[in-house]
Amino acid sequence: MKKRYALLLTGALAFGGLGFYNSIAQEETYTNIKIATASASYQRYQSIDELEEEAELVVIGRYTGDRELYFRDADHGGPGITLSKSSVEIEKVLKGDVQKKKTITVFEEGYIKKDYYVNTEGYTWMNENGKYLLFLIPNRFNDTYVIVGMHQGKYDLNLTNRAAPQEDSKEAFLDSNVEYMGHAQGLDAFYQLKEQAKAKYKL
Repeated sequence: MKKRYALLLTGALAFGGLGFYNSIAQEETYTNIKIATASASYQRYQSIDELEEEAELVVIGRYTGDRELYFRDADHGGPGITLSKSSVEIEKVLKGDVQKKKTITVFEEGYIKKDYYVNTEGYTWMNENGKYLLFLIPNRFNDTYVIVGMHQGKYDLNLTNRAAPQEDSKEAFLDSNVEYMGHAQGLDAFYQLKEQAKAKYKL
């Protein structure tokens, strides 16, 4: 059974049909960026086995640099939603089937709006330097994927050291060594899951 957050997000994406898209300029340096973090009710996984059980697809891949803003108005009684759609080139499939696709599209819980990086629960974008282990649920209505548990379902395998908590969220966002902008307690849980994942898949 899908956990509450994954169901709510997938349903919101599917409800009401298509949204519209605006390109996000990748050449921006974001020197004037501000950070806006929203809270959410979501499943907190206790082990990587729980996370894997929830996921229908587990892959290792790289963000291609292709990212778009996804926005859908609140209509037909459904909630409005804004996310990023990011292209990921698959290097290895650990669970599931992508039917020989080389790239997939993944929704991310962060986006740029004016001078703000808006995120949910400290979620940090994938970047082109990263090599990501992703736990995904397919959103079959528009051929995209949702990350299980937001930050809990995304690990940068190129980052081998734990990043220290940063009080300045802008510095954390701009720091390529930070893969999750969570608080100290959340970071403990995040890195515990990451170490379990590396051990499980021998990464």
